[in-house]
Amino acid sequence: MSKAITTTENQYAIIGQLEGQSLTELLEENFGPSGGVQPQDLDRISVPTGGAKMWTVETVEGEESVKTIEGVIITHADRRAYYSTAYDGSNNPPDCSSDDGMIGTTVEGDTRLCKGCPFDQWGSKDGGRGKACSQRKNLLVLQGGELLPVVISVPPSSIADMRKYITRLTKAGLGVSSVVTRLGLVGAQNDGGIKYSKIDPVMVRRLEAEELAAVRSYKTALLPAFEQIGVDQQDTAME
Repeated sequence: MSKAITTTENQYAIIGQLEGQSLTELLEENFGPSGGVQPQDLDRISVPTGGAKMWTVETVEGEESVKTIEGVIITHADRRAYYSTAYDGSNNPPDCSSDDGMIGTTVEGDTRLCKGCPFDQWGSKDGGRGKACSQRKNLLVLQGGELLPVVISVPPSSIADMRKYITRLTKAGLGVSSVVTRLGLVGAQNDGGIKYSKIDPVMVRRLEAEELAAVRSYKTALLPAFEQIGVDQQDTAME
């Protein structure tokens, strides 16, 4: 059985220090030589509703509640998705979706600009003041001591906070994948008195040189799978 070597100081060097085999070989052993890691294989974590300040995460021991999620943001991407029907527990494809937050593609294959779209207007969502088209930012987060990342779906109410955090990193000359980020939760309330939760991102530390080299190599193997991850309808139902 493959065993990973890690230290407290270099938690993220684990992905480059597998005993006896490379990460690619480990993925082939567990997922097969042709399939590899698929988007649906990765655990998804959503921001809780009602102003809750605890994340719910899946582990090999079962479901756990944690105050913060700490890890390296391997990459992030803006996504949009419009569903014409309410969420019923099924895994239905969106009626229109966007991989860059700017150009949407319908199920029929037609394209349209997201800007100016009637489904992107406040108040267009049935029974609410939100938008019918959900705008999300997907984060691919690798936690220390683990080999596969989790997908964190950032809701509209937290996108501005994530952008401010990324802007501060950029101002300091740092990339999101070169630091360890801690994602906490804070409670908020809108003008209508509805409580909700917002992501509170904070930089913990910069990666050590060995960790940084491992993360950069790791990104190449996981990016193809991440590019296929869109907006889950279950997430939009929680808005």
